[in-house]
Amino acid sequence: MAEIGICLATYNGAPFLDAQLASIAAQGDVAWHLYVRDDGSSDATPAMLAAFAAAHPGRVTLLEDGAGRCGVTGNFNRLMAAVVEPYIAFSDQDDVWRPGKLATALAAMKALEKAGGAAMVHADRALIDAGGRAVTASYWRARGVRPEALRGAEGHYLFCLAAGAAMLINRPLRDLACPVPEGARNYDCWIELLAHHFGRVAALDVIALDHRRHTSNASGGAADIDSAAARRPLARALRLWRGTARQQSVYDAYFRQARALMVHHASSLAPEARRRLERFVSIPGRGTLARAVALWQARAAPPGLVRRCVFLALTGPRTDPRRPIFDGLRPPR
Repeated sequence: MAEIGICLATYNGAPFLDAQLASIAAQGDVAWHLYVRDDGSSDATPAMLAAFAAAHPGRVTLLEDGAGRCGVTGNFNRLMAAVVEPYIAFSDQDDVWRPGKLATALAAMKALEKAGGAAMVHADRALIDAGGRAVTASYWRARGVRPEALRGAEGHYLFCLAAGAAMLINRPLRDLACPVPEGARNYDCWIELLAHHFGRVAALDVIALDHRRHTSNASGGAADIDSAAARRPLARALRLWRGTARQQSVYDAYFRQARALMVHHASSLAPEARRRLERFVSIPGRGTLARAVALWQARAAPPGLVRRCVFLALTGPRTDPRRPIFDGLRPPR
């Protein structure tokens, strides 16, 4: 039996899919089984998947459940539920995995699991553009954030550092996280949040893959990452301020995810952790001083002075009636 079940969600991925499938096939030092669910592609993706399955008999499961379009999170929910292996990895359709990606993560996972319970291992990744040209050699360094800067589980309320494509999780964490609820920002942010609250996490300072950024992928384009701006706090602040509406929507998504954590897992949180979570979800729409105090009490301040200032500036009362984003986010009294 394979040790790792790989979840690959596809949708019109033909331009880049062959390279990713080849990099999965090259992970020869670990026994893997690939689970694929296509979300209704109209290009050559289904044919490419069928050819790969034929070339690797017994190692590929093509999920055909007749559920139609499910979106990224819905797709991964169905894939996670299908995995029978003890460990689960996630694959985007347009990346390129580095040699030894799975073996490195699996060795770290087995060391982490000696203490038992839910566990997640994740690593850094390089970024490339649509043509395969390097954008930055390290996502962590381009964002100006290292794993140790996100202290405690609450440090992940406003910052998602782990990427699904760079993760390896075990079955206990899968059982906690799946199905990913509608309120989650996305499947990997949700898994990361639960791993830090209820499990053990190892962050590997290695480049596990080349993560492709282009205009049509779910994680955004290459222009979203600017390593020069990450080194210049004022330039980063200006970029965030110019994208006010977009940045507000990011914060909205994080608050919805925190509210989902309360709804689905509040009873499992320690009393102090629950109090911090309640303080965090009470932040939107309050006055500046009240927001600053609640952020400090929640221990959820984003990393770096610039990010903290932008957060406080953009999470106050909204004057635009078209954006009642925070309605219903505060916990019931």
